[in-house]
Amino acid sequence: PINLSFGNLFINESEQYEVQILIDNPQNLSAYQFKLKDTILQSAFGGMSDEYGFEVIVDPNSQSPDLIIGFSFSGILIPSETNGILTNIIFDSSSNELCFDLENAIFTKSVDPNNELEQLYDNIDGSDDDVIQYQLNFGECINIPTFN
Repeated sequence: PINLSFGNLFINESEQYEVQILIDNPQNLSAYQFKLKDTILQSAFGGMSDEYGFEVIVDPNSQSPDLIIGFSFSGILIPSETNGILTNIIFDSSSNELCFDLENAIFTKSVDPNNELEQLYDNIDGSDDDVIQYQLNFGECINIPTFN
């Protein structure tokens, strides 16, 4: 499984909450989406998502202001065994703790039609949709500091 957790959380120079999203990634990754409970995501930047040319989308004005989506228009993968900061998120919260929303989280890889092993894994996940959906483990919730 892919492990997702929180790294450093702090109040930045603009007096906004900022947190690192950490990944321990044993898989090749072509897209991801997940939510953070009780948050409005303002922006996402940096980390491996930026390094590997992923488009990272958050929209504080959408029907899902707590949703983050990352993918590559050019088909570039975040390679397996690439661990560290997936992205950094600036957010607002209505809670005193930050938690992953365990529902609707998806981390995937598009199947190479010339790779028999990938085709087998696609069949095993039950969908046969040319996408391998990975298992996920989420880290613990963390406390959010208060403004002075």
